[in-house]
Amino acid sequence: MIGQEDFIHIDTNVLVEVLRDKDKGRRIAETYLSKRAERPLISMISVGEVLAIARRQVYSEAKITNLNKLLSELGIVKTSRPVAEHYARLQSTLQKLDTPIGENDT
Repeated sequence: MIGQEDFIHIDTNVLVEVLRDKDKGRRIAETYLSKRAERPLISMISVGEVLAIARRQVYSEAKITNLNKLLSELGIVKTSRPVAEHYARLQSTLQKLDTPIGENDT
């Protein structure tokens, strides 16, 4: 039986490193993405972020193909109202504490 600790949830910056296809990204892909029985997870927010990065940086057709292939190999975690409520509480608390953090990195 697969437990929660067996899943890997990757963030936008990890996906970008893999797409760069340099040593660091290749090591990440080899270690955490390629040899796993279960599909690594990514949030819908990270999908939106990486698609925005692709548009902003005008990714080549080949790089967009690689991005789409990689996204198809990941399990996309959708958000729900309870997740949004938790995000709102956490973000509000962090702002009150004057803790710098990206809007979507909570």
